[in-house]
Amino acid sequence: MQCENRLCSAILMTNNIRIYYLIILNFYYMKKKHFLYWKNGGLLIASIFIFLVSCKGNGDTPQTYDPSKPVEFDEFLPKEGGVGTKLVIRGANFGSDTALVRVYVNDKSATVIGVADTRIYAVVPRRADIGPVRVEIGKDAEKQTYTFEENFDYEFSQVVSTLCGYTNNDGGSEIVNGRLDEARFIEPRTLKVDAEGDIYLIESNRGLRVISQTRNEVTSPFRGSGSMSNPVMLDFSLDQKTLYITNESGNDNGTGVFTVTRDNGFMNARELLKARSASDIAVNPVDGTIFYAIKAGGTVYRYDKETRQSVVATTLGDNNFVSLAFTRDGKILYLIGADTNAIYKSNYNFQTKGLDNPTIFAGTQFSSGHADGVGTAARFWLPFQGAVDEEGNLFVAELLNHTIRKITPDGMVSTFAGVPQKKGFLDGKPLDAKFNEPMGVAFDKDGTLYVADAKNHRIRMIKYE
Repeated sequence: MQCENRLCSAILMTNNIRIYYLIILNFYYMKKKHFLYWKNGGLLIASIFIFLVSCKGNGDTPQTYDPSKPVEFDEFLPKEGGVGTKLVIRGANFGSDTALVRVYVNDKSATVIGVADTRIYAVVPRRADIGPVRVEIGKDAEKQTYTFEENFDYEFSQVVSTLCGYTNNDGGSEIVNGRLDEARFIEPRTLKVDAEGDIYLIESNRGLRVISQTRNEVTSPFRGSGSMSNPVMLDFSLDQKTLYITNESGNDNGTGVFTVTRDNGFMNARELLKARSASDIAVNPVDGTIFYAIKAGGTVYRYDKETRQSVVATTLGDNNFVSLAFTRDGKILYLIGADTNAIYKSNYNFQTKGLDNPTIFAGTQFSSGHADGVGTAARFWLPFQGAVDEEGNLFVAELLNHTIRKITPDGMVSTFAGVPQKKGFLDGKPLDAKFNEPMGVAFDKDGTLYVADAKNHRIRMIKYE
């Protein structure tokens, strides 16, 4: 585009002044070792990009990539940053056609927003991690590729936000289906996410809700009634065609676990087994073996789908509401004791389908409070549902500490999100965010952690980008 009027010339002059000013200011900061403008990069790069791309000025002809000549690469700036960082790559013979240029950060595609023969402007993709910057220019036989020796140092960031749900002025809510921005919940408690990213949650012993972000829709396929009126926790079968749901019945002949299936839209519930006060159910993610827990004696059973019989797998003793969470390799089952305020660990044997006697992994039995630390030095206060990430870290929602805790495979306990023992509602950085009796946590395939924030009547999410 040529500048053919006074307005465009004025814009050019304004941008020229801005660029000269920013370059001088940038070198002033660099001299003082404050790399503010290169690290954050946005203001300077945006101005240069406007100058070079928006108005090429005074009859300049755009440069064309010449495949007969080598492409020269000098450097990329900045060397570090997070998602959305503006990346500048310096060199020569880049041309000006963005369709011929591709940039990758640690093999993840970065969006190319501008090319000016000696400069390439790109945006760092989410979750790029630490890795090399690779540039491809041209197509097919004319393509030239270069990889910088120096890695880009990706800086991860985390933020707590609200996916859906809201409250009345008095803090109450009601059940409303529909679009995500209009849906409402009453004490969402526990949840799971399927391979498609749909969220399945149990709502205050009332039934099953499904949140579909792709369809922008919240539905209620099953509402608790009769002998299945108190659903508690849930897990998918290995093929994700069946959803197992525990039920807190008041007698030994009541429904302990029932199922709903994908084939019928998760609507028609069928009893799977009888039990008093079944708390949680967990399916081994490798071989599909089913375990469920009941409150009496903190007992964990293994259920045989072929014989339809249950056998005791292990027990924690006392009356203990137990939640279950497998590691993704299926080798370890964590038992989360809500009443004992402790986390237990049991190894799973793939040959015998049995569990080792559980040992205390974190926290101290019957000692409540909040304390980070290693193993038994940590303190919990009514821990509830847990979920394990791809690195083997266990994340647990805590009702009365109003936090989300993280426990590494080595037993190091830290506060991942929330302000200990200070309930409220606030989005933002994880340790500034506030929850009100969070009960459930679950990961999706991209690593986003969803939180059932019960007394805030909302579904929160913690993105790691």
